[in-house]
Formats: sequence, structure tokens, C-alpha cells
Amino acid sequence: MILRDPPGDNSHAFMDATHTTCYGQSISALNVMEGSVWASAKVGSAGSAGFLVETDYEASVELSGGLTMGSTQTSETTNEVCITTTNGYETGSAGQVGTDGDVFIGSALEYAYGKYVTLSVNNDCANPISLEEELVFALTGNAEQEFIYTEYTILGLIGQLTADLLLLDPASDEYKFTEDQLEVWEQAIALNNELKAEATTAETTTFSGGTTANYAHTGTSTTTKSIEMDVYLDVNFAIEMNLSAGGSGVSAGASARIRQETGTGSSSSSSTATTVGYTLSDDDTDDIFTVNRKTDPVFGTAIFELVEESSATSCPYAGGYQIDQPQIFFQDGTSTTTLNDVPTGTEPTFEIQLCNPSDYGRYYNIKVNPNTNPAGAVLEGFGENLSATDEGFSIYLQPGECLENVVITFTQSSTSILDYEGIELYLYAACQPASAPLLSSIFLDVHFSDGTGVHDLDVAPAQLGVFPNPTSGAAQITLDAVQAQSQLTLTDATGRVYHTWSVPAGQSVQTLNGEALGAGMYLLTLENAHQRSVKRVIIR
Repeated sequence: MILRDPPGDNSHAFMDATHTTCYGQSISALNVMEGSVWASAKVGSAGSAGFLVETDYEASVELSGGLTMGSTQTSETTNEVCITTTNGYETGSAGQVGTDGDVFIGSALEYAYGKYVTLSVNNDCANPISLEEELVFALTGNAEQEFIYTEYTILGLIGQLTADLLLLDPASDEYKFTEDQLEVWEQAIALNNELKAEATTAETTTFSGGTTANYAHTGTSTTTKSIEMDVYLDVNFAIEMNLSAGGSGVSAGASARIRQETGTGSSSSSSTATTVGYTLSDDDTDDIFTVNRKTDPVFGTAIFELVEESSATSCPYAGGYQIDQPQIFFQDGTSTTTLNDVPTGTEPTFEIQLCNPSDYGRYYNIKVNPNTNPAGAVLEGFGENLSATDEGFSIYLQPGECLENVVITFTQSSTSILDYEGIELYLYAACQPASAPLLSSIFLDVHFSDGTGVHDLDVAPAQLGVFPNPTSGAAQITLDAVQAQSQLTLTDATGRVYHTWSVPAGQSVQTLNGEALGAGMYLLTLENAHQRSVKRVIIR
């Protein structure tokens, strides 16, 4: 089940305690002997009377998140699954806003499986008796795992699973399990996007920052959607049932393709109306939101769409006109510069410009990213230490204003440290959450020389390259002149680590999967005992 988070940093959707919503659920299997068609499996209940109890049944599972999931048989091939909120729950509690804050609710249910044989007596004297074999799944009612995840969390899981696959043996069971899990999470995200695209607008609401309005939404399930997965069955059973089996799989099982369908089902009782409450609110007075409220055609919950043309948002930026637009450049308009052969012990300076092309006057903060300054160099501007670990120096810029020829002073942390590479100085909107920063960056390299003006490096600097860059898919990371065993780290601008690689001395190539990362700027840092190199990577 999916509960969406509305636009607005104080907006949320919720279900009250004892609320129940229901939908149909069925299972199909891919049968290769019938032309690779999906054949609906029967459903039943495993009980003391035998493997399958053909009468109606009820199975119930208590979930840890204040939920109860119940299942009732409504036909030979459909269950009605109902979720009851015993404590109530809502979106927005994890600090994620809008699409990132959509909440996915699910549970791993335990099924028994087997062969269901129907014996029929016919009027045909030549074939008076016939047998039909069908696949059956019997819900036992045991939950091994349940989850309540935001979309932001699931996207993080997808990125982690994608990174894990790079480190696993493709022939191992662990690789197959990881690959299967990744596929299901990707389908869950795709399902949410499909439902949003197919939903139709029910009403449109416009609200500004500093206001709050409460609503209720009632919808019904009008269609079905499916998620496919590989399950591991006994090899001989899978062959006997003519299932689309991928040979010997995890733990000597056969990888059979199963599809779980959710929605209206084949029973009218599985179209129970779903009522959720939602609040539209934002505390930024400059913000204005125009929101289309739609109905999820499978779960009946509300879907929210921001009308970009008539919206303006700031903290966090949720679409429409972008109110916060910090920009920082070196005085010549570039984003990178190098100061070479600087006499050690001196304090070189350079000039920058800060701009606000927005139609709104805004406060921005300027600071050094400490993750790019491990040696502890000191950068000072506006009479402040911009390399301190606080939020930086706050400055107000009028609409369309640029401050030019701002002087920044650079001081060595120690006269024994001659090389400082990839130091990032950035201008950002302090009110934007760290998970989705709005910032503009410049990068500085400074190389000091000894008293004679001769700068003799002990080792040649490593060459760190990324192609293509920017990228929206896979990119190759090339590393040349690596003098010793090193570590390569991928982080975002806040220092959050996404992946690390161990790099041997010499030359090597790594692959970066940009599809698993969100759009934005990332940093690749190569470090060993002798050298450190930083490379920016832009993901579109």
C-alpha cells in the first residue's frame, strides 16, 4: 500500500487509528508449456484438515508498525487483503517532503505451495474422467518481515543493493538474492510512478506559506497492477508444473517467475472505499502551491501533483519557480582555479563573486566543505573563518544582486603541508535540508613552494578521471599513477558516503552507476599515504 506526502514542508497525509482499507490480491505463475502465458494460481489456506481448505478462510497478521493485515478468500483465485491501522500513522514524520516522503507499507507473508488436482466426470464416453493440475498457494498467516518505508529510504536501498552487486560473485546465491531484491524495490518505485501518471484530477487547491488547511479524501480501487518476482521452488515440482524455471537456483531450488496482482481483484467486496486525511501547510511565507489532488486507481489513496506553472517554492524546493538560486564563481567567472608556487608561510588571496539571480531577496550561507579540507587549511572572508565547522557566514542578497571582488585569504594549516587540492567553497540555502541541498560550488587547488621557490613532489599526483561527466547512467572512473594502495570514496556535498573502493597501486578502472544516484553533485576522493585527489561528478 502507498500513502503519498503532499507538497509543503508541514503538509502530510494520514490514516487514523482503527481505519481499514481493503483491496484484491491474486498470484499468477508463468507457464512455459502454454506459450509463456501467466496462469492464475488457486488460493487457499493451509490447515489441519489437509494442505488445502477449500472453504472461505481468514488469516490475520499483527504488524509491528501499529498495523494489522488480514486476508479473506473471495474466489478461487483472489484474496481480499485488508490493512487496519491500530495506532494510526502519517507521512512526513521522517523529515522527507513531497515525493521523497511517500510511504510504502508492506509485509512478507508466508505461503505454502503445491499442486491442486481437479477430477472431472464427463459425458464423453471415450474420456469419461479427466484430471487437471493447477498451482496453488496457501497463505499460512505468518509474517517474517514487515516494513513502513519512505520513497527516500527505498531509493537509498536501491543504491546500496546496486553497489553490493559490484562486490559479489555473479555465480553466488548471495548475488542472486541481492539481484532479486533490487528488482522488486525498483518495481515498487516504478509502480508508484505509474499510478501517479494514470490518476485523474479530482480537485485543485492553491495555498500560500503560513496557512494550514485540513481535508479528507475518499477513493476506491478501480484497476489492478502487478509486481513480478522470482521465487525458489523445489526443482522437480517446478518441472512437473511446467513453470518458467531458470534451472538450479538458490539453495538448489528452481527460479520460477511469479506475479502478484493488487487492486480490484475478481470480487466486488475488494473495492472497499478508502478514506484518508491530509493537511496542506507550509511555513515559508514566500512559497505558493497549486496542487492537483488525484485518486490512486489501485489503493484508492490520494495522489498530489504540484502545478509547476503557478507554484514557487523554497525550503525545501518542491518544484515550480525556484526561489533560492545561490551562485558562486571565481572573479573570472570560472568554478575552478589553481594557485601555484606560492611561497610557504605567506597568505595568498583570490577574489570571488556571489550572486542571487532569484526574483526574491534571500539569505545564503558561504562556507568551506570540511570533507574536502582534511588538512585543515583556513579560508577567511567577510572577517570570518569560512572553514570552521559551523553553518558558515550568512549574507543577504537582494533580487538579482551580485557581490563582486570579494577577497578570500588562504592560510596553510602547517608550513610542512605544501599541497591542498580540491577544496570546495560553496554558497547554499541554509533552510534547505541536507538530503537535497541547494548550493553552488567553486574548487580551489593551492601548491606552496619551499623557501627557494622550488616545489619538489615526492610522488607524481594521481590522475583521477570520470567519463562521461556529467552522466545519467554508467560512467568509467580511470585512475592513473596511483603510487600505493589507496581508497576511492564517493560522497555527496554533505559528506554522506555512498560507496568506497579499494584501489591497488598502478592503473585501474572502476564503474560508477549513475542511475542508482539522485541528480546532483558528488565528489570522488582518492587517498593514500602520499597523495589525495578530488574529482567532481555531476549526475543528471
